[in-house]
Amino acid sequence: MVGEMRLYFDTCSLQRPLDERSQTRIVLEAEAILAILALCEQGHIDLVVSDMVVYESSNNPHPQKRQFVMEVINQAKDHVSLSSAIEQRATTFEQGGIKDTVGELTVVGKQALWQGCDSAYVGNEPMKTFI
Repeated sequence: MVGEMRLYFDTCSLQRPLDERSQTRIVLEAEAILAILALCEQGHIDLVVSDMVVYESSNNPHPQKRQFVMEVINQAKDHVSLSSAIEQRATTFEQGGIKDTVGELTVVGKQALWQGCDSAYVGNEPMKTFI
């Protein structure tokens, strides 16, 4: 059964279940992520990932988080691949003030590329933040 909803998590969200649970907010977010991932496994929601999530996760220095996220990525129903259109969108974001704080991934900053991949998934509408 194909899910009626498609959902995209960034890398930080996918790693939340493995974060230190010393704050109530973190516990609630972690449990919410696990519940949503269970719905993905059951086929009620289709998980979408991007090249940026794969890149960030595969370079995570924490083996347990890296393995967990890579297992989740392998269950995704859809994948947003880096393309010249996304790189152009990332350049637009960079020109608008989003700068990379870690280092260059390609011709544009990693953060801008991440935003470009997200934007490609949600379309050209302004992105909404829920958390």
